[in-house]
Amino acid sequence: MTASFRLFFAFLTLTMAKNRNFSGNEVSEDIRATGVAALGCRANGTDDGHGGVVGGMTEYGDDDQLTASVATDGEGSDGQEDVMEDQERIFEEKEYDNGEGCVDYDDRCEEWAEKMYCMVDDETFEICPKACRACYGVGHEVYLGVDQLLPSDYEEEEVHEHEVKKVIHDTVAYMTDKIYTEKESAPLRRDCFNADPLCSIWAAQGWCNSTEDLYEMQWLCAPACQVCHQLPYLRLCHMDYADPEYLTEDALEPGGLSLMFERIVRDYPQYNPQVLSQPATDLFGDGEEGPWIVTLQSFLTDEECDFLVAQGHELGFEESWASTGEIDEYGEPIWATGTARTSRNTWCEDSCLEHPTTREILERMVNIAGVPEVNSEYLQLLKYEFGEQYEEHHDCLGCGRLLPGDRILTFFLYLSDVEDGGETRFTVPHGKPGDEFSGPPIDVKPKKGTALLWPNVLDTDLETKDDRTYHQALPVKKGRKYGANAWFRLRNFRDLEPDC
Repeated sequence: MTASFRLFFAFLTLTMAKNRNFSGNEVSEDIRATGVAALGCRANGTDDGHGGVVGGMTEYGDDDQLTASVATDGEGSDGQEDVMEDQERIFEEKEYDNGEGCVDYDDRCEEWAEKMYCMVDDETFEICPKACRACYGVGHEVYLGVDQLLPSDYEEEEVHEHEVKKVIHDTVAYMTDKIYTEKESAPLRRDCFNADPLCSIWAAQGWCNSTEDLYEMQWLCAPACQVCHQLPYLRLCHMDYADPEYLTEDALEPGGLSLMFERIVRDYPQYNPQVLSQPATDLFGDGEEGPWIVTLQSFLTDEECDFLVAQGHELGFEESWASTGEIDEYGEPIWATGTARTSRNTWCEDSCLEHPTTREILERMVNIAGVPEVNSEYLQLLKYEFGEQYEEHHDCLGCGRLLPGDRILTFFLYLSDVEDGGETRFTVPHGKPGDEFSGPPIDVKPKKGTALLWPNVLDTDLETKDDRTYHQALPVKKGRKYGANAWFRLRNFRDLEPDC
């Protein structure tokens, strides 16, 4: 084994191998790649230490060689038949085969493929099967990316070598079992590869699930993170990778949030603005400045509040979803109902959005915020019954580098009074969750017609979360709470092409 642990990591040849369940008679199909033995597994059809079987051959291209690599339960003909059925499944409904018939039908195919159009444009994928590696499978090479380093090569002591080897082993299995086998994954094959020799080390350290490094890891190390299916979204929607024609202007520049709040407090006395916290004020005498938190006491009329409540009932309130803090196989946050968020909600779109009363409310919000309406998400209508709540959370999505940008501002509307409970509590106005001291919380009691505004990102960096605006909706103790909120993004959200 070389110092850089090469394990043939540039190109690996697909090998069809049938794995035996050694605890019984059941046999399951699997695909492995030659070179996996370099992970410390034993070759020649023996147990690889991870429940798999690795063929010892290195080249396969015809039926006889494929059959030679199959480990069966003694019924050789059945094993060959199973492999051939799997091969037919890979190439079914193709107008080309995995040999000389795999050709491109336009001289510009390589140019298009270099721009990563294979995974985001159906026409390119159909016209350019060779450039897109669309007809690759059994008998072809699997590109996994650059050679991967081990901790001993990189003098990295924070992760064990066996953990990195397991990531590499799992990467090979993922690429061969899924990306180079499943028909629906074919558009991803050209562009899904590890672009950095440290991908496997980073993955073993947990960076694939780190919010801070999530998008960069998905882009550079999709095989190691097993998120190849997230690449088309990043190619279309990430500021660093999308086509320049889709980029839109930022609604604010750094420093613009403070200017926005100063203007709101100064220029809209008719709404009775109240400053609960601001950067220039040391509220608690601890030397720390708080974030902007402002209420507009007379923002909505009773009739406007009643209208939005009626719209919510007409549309139908449903169980609210909250982020679990986990990431799915495509790198997207997992949302679920549960005890963290027990309210009900619905969305003001279509006829609700176009109603004259809604239009008047939204225009007022847009004028006060100074941010275009196309930057706003659709108005979310909320209902909290007795005991219902929303535990500590943050409105920032961590997606500042995506085309729409992150939620820079929350504009929350109280549509009813609440007899007891239901306050909006800013839990850590002078710090972040887990700090030993972050100042006492700031509670805002629901009052019908009041608007509550706060920033979700730093004034100095509009792509970075402001940890001081974590908040929660306290349980309703008596009565019922109705509300609505609009989140304003840094860039165009509603009219964005593509849909991000």
